[in-house]
Amino acid sequence: MFIKLMFSIVLVVSLTGCFSRSSYQTADTLNQGEFEIGAGVTLIKSTAEVAGEYDKNKATTYISPELLLRFGLVNNLDLGLKATGAGAELDFKFRFLSFGDETNRFSFAIRPFISADFEDDIEVNKAGASLLISKKVSKTVSFYLVGNYHPIKKLHLDDKTSDFSGVLGVSINSKHFWFRPELVISDLNSELVIFPGIGMGFTY
Repeated sequence: MFIKLMFSIVLVVSLTGCFSRSSYQTADTLNQGEFEIGAGVTLIKSTAEVAGEYDKNKATTYISPELLLRFGLVNNLDLGLKATGAGAELDFKFRFLSFGDETNRFSFAIRPFISADFEDDIEVNKAGASLLISKKVSKTVSFYLVGNYHPIKKLHLDDKTSDFSGVLGVSINSKHFWFRPELVISDLNSELVIFPGIGMGFTY
């Protein structure tokens, strides 16, 4: 049932065009040879320009479905791909510091990425980076914080956005399944905005 839901979301991704700064990942990396497939849905708000000024009352909310893939390369290093209707993003995540055990652990990782856009009205620089910090509080629950630097030339024609964004999330996982609700915090037209999102997937 869940696999059918995943493929339905992937189909919607191919039909929907929205730009997202969601994460759906902690600072921990996959073990060598492990594979992860997941999907997420993030709400994105865009405001419209009226007579040369940005009108909050003309706000539009988009739903951004996302396909998430990761593969463990070696210890502390994995490779990821995120795809939406607006584009795709390829990244490497390197966990450079981790201390504690399986029930109480701090982890820190850096995630450089490159991206490509699929739409004419969205121009995205080809490189950026994220800093990820996560705190494992039990064997199945972690909290994570992500800081993104993503220089953007243009989001939508009538939007102005910051080069920085943040993510706050919680990861609930078993051996092969994970569920991650999160909040994306960003700046849109000089106004702080928060986008909620939910991601889920499997690890093999």
